[in-house]
Amino acid sequence: FNQLYCRGAIASLLLKERLKDWASLSDGMFPEIPEGQLQASYAHWSDIKRFEERASQCLFHNMRMKTHERCMAKLLRVYNNDVSRLLDITRCCIVFESVKKLLECLRAMVGDAAIAIERIKNRLSPEYKAHQTAGYRDVFVNLRLVGAKAQALGCELHVCEVQLKLMDYARLKTNATHERYMRARDSRGS
Repeated sequence: FNQLYCRGAIASLLLKERLKDWASLSDGMFPEIPEGQLQASYAHWSDIKRFEERASQCLFHNMRMKTHERCMAKLLRVYNNDVSRLLDITRCCIVFESVKKLLECLRAMVGDAAIAIERIKNRLSPEYKAHQTAGYRDVFVNLRLVGAKAQALGCELHVCEVQLKLMDYARLKTNATHERYMRARDSRGS
């Protein structure tokens, strides 16, 4: 587990660079929590990228790794201690104002030679059983970074998760709704 977590930390740094490119190509936004605020607002990467401190804060907030405690709980409760099933230690999101922009980002990701997409889960599909996530929807992409830097640093096998969210759904995620989600998740043992 410790080796996986360390590879995740390295992958997180490399993934940050890919996120910037994808957001630039698709008018993507990142969560931003202004000083003294509890709730995130969203900033277009094109608007903040030239402000180094602000851009860095947005990306720092967005690139938080899953905690050790949550990883261990998930391994024991859900994955029968199978570390290979833990695919979201390194995770982040990009937010979009329209499905069109989300698709532009997805196309950019598919065409990116520096990554290998392992799975795309489309929770925006009409066939998706939305009751499983209390109506919440997004698209998430499990991917590996396979470029020369990732290979040199030994993290090319680490699977990361990138969530592509529509603004209307992203705004639904507050501290209170996330707390309710965590309690429901923990009660069903997932």
